[in-house]
Amino acid sequence: MSTQPQSPERDHDSLVTAPDAATAHQQAHDHAYDHAHDHAHDQAYDQAYDQAYDQAYDQAYDQAYDQAHNQAHDQAHDSGHHGPGHRGHLLMMLMCVPMLLVVGALVTTGQAGGGAVLGALLCVGMMAAMMGMHGGHGRR
Repeated sequence: MSTQPQSPERDHDSLVTAPDAATAHQQAHDHAYDHAHDHAHDQAYDQAYDQAYDQAYDQAYDQAYDQAHNQAHDQAHDSGHHGPGHRGHLLMMLMCVPMLLVVGALVTTGQAGGGAVLGALLCVGMMAAMMGMHGGHGRR
């Protein structure tokens, strides 16, 4: 028995004919096209989905924020109270009262002169000016 490999000319079953090669080439081309088409379709779908999701989320967020903001504003307007700023300003101004009392006592006893009163009044004025610049919007 001979162990020599047979040449392709003798083994007709293993030969690929021209029509078979064309069919294999077409199948490979079709497979590559289908894969590329599916990939492009998936990318387009994902991009469209992400865009629609982001748009819907932003719209819902903006709507909820606007609704909550307007509701809070309307409640503050209806109650006559425009946020925590006005009450906070009054309390800050009350913190100036002890300083004014101490300066008044020092001036009355002769321990301090008119300069101390002027300094205390300037301090109160600066506090009022800073609160006025803050605008009383209640933002912290």
